[in-house]
Amino acid sequence: SMLVKLDSIPSRTQYQCIYVRNDTVFCALQDQAVHLRDRLTGAMLDSFTTQSATSACAVCAFGDSICVSHLTSPEFCEVYTLAGTYVRSFTPTGGVQVRGLHWDGTQFWATSYASDLVIYLMTPDGTVTKTLTRSGGVQSTIARDLVLDPMYPNRLWSSPSNGVPNYLI
Repeated sequence: SMLVKLDSIPSRTQYQCIYVRNDTVFCALQDQAVHLRDRLTGAMLDSFTTQSATSACAVCAFGDSICVSHLTSPEFCEVYTLAGTYVRSFTPTGGVQVRGLHWDGTQFWATSYASDLVIYLMTPDGTVTKTLTRSGGVQSTIARDLVLDPMYPNRLWSSPSNGVPNYLI
């Protein structure tokens, strides 16, 4: 495979995490803001400030809404409409520290800051129903993000951080 740059959105802002939905790129910042950028032109379409005054760690689709996870103690997630209206929040059970988040239509998949790469399955209210541990591959202490591969059922991509070299697994 070869990585080829097709598009870019110039910005002086360092985005913590991104999610693309149709022609909109949702970009979450560490300073609790979410920017909506045009996928084709990069123009700022809109922005909103999250309810929390803490860093956003992940953003993902959640039905007709988006879900933003926050770095705080205890950690929690907030649900917003696509226009940025606050809907509700929830705290994952079991002290899960969400770093990556993906909604598959029935449940959340989340990575956590842990002593090893761990993936959690959660209900829409944050109840952890299953814990998956790594069965080989790269040692890691944190996974910054994850996404289910739409082309291959049961395949998950993650970006663990363990220093250079960095991996996508």
